[in-house]
Amino acid sequence: MQKAFARQTKISNVTGRANYISDPKRQENIVLHSTENMQNSWQDYANFEMQNQKSNVANNQAREIIIPLPHDLANDEEKLKSVVDDYAKKILGTNCDFEYAVHWNEKETNLHAHILFSERERNIEREPKTYKRDMWYDKDTNKMAKANTPNAELRYKKGDVQKDKDGNIKYNDDPFTKKNSYFKTLDFNEEIKKNHAEVMNKHGYQFRLFDKEREIAQQHVGNKAPQELKEKIQNHNKDIKQFNQYMDDEKMGLPERKKMIKLYKQKIKEIVTKIKDVFKLKESSRDDDKEVQEKIDKAHRVLKKEKVRTR
Repeated sequence: MQKAFARQTKISNVTGRANYISDPKRQENIVLHSTENMQNSWQDYANFEMQNQKSNVANNQAREIIIPLPHDLANDEEKLKSVVDDYAKKILGTNCDFEYAVHWNEKETNLHAHILFSERERNIEREPKTYKRDMWYDKDTNKMAKANTPNAELRYKKGDVQKDKDGNIKYNDDPFTKKNSYFKTLDFNEEIKKNHAEVMNKHGYQFRLFDKEREIAQQHVGNKAPQELKEKIQNHNKDIKQFNQYMDDEKMGLPERKKMIKLYKQKIKEIVTKIKDVFKLKESSRDDDKEVQEKIDKAHRVLKKEKVRTR
């Protein structure tokens, strides 16, 4: 059974990000791209955020959710679209603009969807601007004129809807609602994972949520981290994955499972902290690396004594 996973990030340049996830020249392999749920353009949102900026800090323009997908969906575009649409609408509803792109990574070992969405909903109850009186204009000069002026013509009647020079309706209120603060909460971070599992299961796959009582979370390291740090954390995550697999295969009782997880966490927490601190403070040296590796080896020896195998 696969584990549900989803993560979200803030997007400061939404037009640039939208172009990036949909550009075949900048992506490994685009399987599916959809903008059919966009009623407004990302440029509309970008302009609105800039117009409503209230400090010297630029407004966040959008958010992005990334979810992994079963690889067989790459061969069934109709089902793939149904899965991603279901997930996005379950999270965002039907009154939110969103765009998504489904990609393979370079080695085609990771099929995933990027879902770009606005923190604002469309304002569906907007009030059009109307003319408060009859509007008369001079036929030759196109300047406003009085009704009884020679050469004057009636262009707009009282109550007519106002439009701009491009023919778009003018409104008395904003095109978008206030930002939904829920998107910034930890509850929302958990909801996107929970909904990932629910939607996948609905479409015939077996997904489950992370269970802190039966497994240990892998460590995350950002893309901007030094390559050496990435490699160390990746190796550490392999150990965690093997440990979690062992715990799952053994089907041990909950009390024993909790005891083993507590033991592993105690032995490994200081190791990961040390690894990250070394790079964060830019104090990495061969001695540091040797010390960290010795601690990792020692932790593994302790685990073996406790009969916790890492296959």
